[in-house]
Amino acid sequence: MTHPPRIREQYSIELFDAVVAALPEWVERRIRETSMELAGTVTDEVRVAARVAARAVCQEVGDQLTELLAEDVDAQRQNPLHVIRGCMTPATKVLRDAAVPPRHRDEFERNAMPDDVYSLGPIAWIDLGEAVHEAGINWGAWKAATIISRRRAEGKTA
Repeated sequence: MTHPPRIREQYSIELFDAVVAALPEWVERRIRETSMELAGTVTDEVRVAARVAARAVCQEVGDQLTELLAEDVDAQRQNPLHVIRGCMTPATKVLRDAAVPPRHRDEFERNAMPDDVYSLGPIAWIDLGEAVHEAGINWGAWKAATIISRRRAEGKTA
């Protein structure tokens, strides 16, 4: 999947492309690793279901990232990492269906991501790989510079 034409800014395009390229393998790996860590095994059923879940996560992330990254930076109310974290429901379902016990999470984690009972979602860009990390850092710097430039042009200092 390459970026949709609705995403026009180069840094947003690069971020979208890097995320959708890395995500399928990463989601499958997170499911397998979590199953092994918390249940001590990865069954054939979990492996197959992980592939299906990865495709579902990728579709949802692609759709939601398209919406977010097509918006003007001043209109964006979420960040892309939050979008990815919020799309992990199919991966969570695989583990729940396999009776994998939930991960122990601290109060902050439970409040920040109540549905991510296995802590599957990425915390930082680097979790998704070097290419996503680089694209995410570049996108964040571009977004910040764009907002600061606009505020200065409006005569604001912050």
